[in-house]
Amino acid sequence: MAAAVSLGCGAGVDAHAAAPTPHAVLDGGCGTWSGNACFWPYKNGVGTLGEVADNNSDYTKLYNSTGCANHNWNDCISSIMNGGTQCTVYFWTGAGYTGRYHSLGLGDAVWDFSLPTSEGGYNDPSFNDSISSNHWCTPK
Repeated sequence: MAAAVSLGCGAGVDAHAAAPTPHAVLDGGCGTWSGNACFWPYKNGVGTLGEVADNNSDYTKLYNSTGCANHNWNDCISSIMNGGTQCTVYFWTGAGYTGRYHSLGLGDAVWDFSLPTSEGGYNDPSFNDSISSNHWCTPK
């Protein structure tokens, strides 16, 4: 996992997923305002919790001992949460902030990418298991 880094960025105005309904994450979860972007290998925040506090251009370099092929987070994320304190986090489908992205505002979460945004999703099932990088505050 990446080391914690203080982010000195301003909050941006962005379209993002609606705030989810209250949800108890089975593994202890991501703390809101922890400063981290959090993710799990399964829908509904289930499985090994992954957390990052800085920009990460290649999720193949983020170690995960369980739940994902090749023991990294690349293309192995099914739910996400922004527990940051400063700004939006952008999750990209390609390494190096390439491909498509979805933004996630402070305190927001997506528990199932196939659900409509009104139910805490993105209405985009193709985004499931396709995240490869993240960037804070601006898309890149």
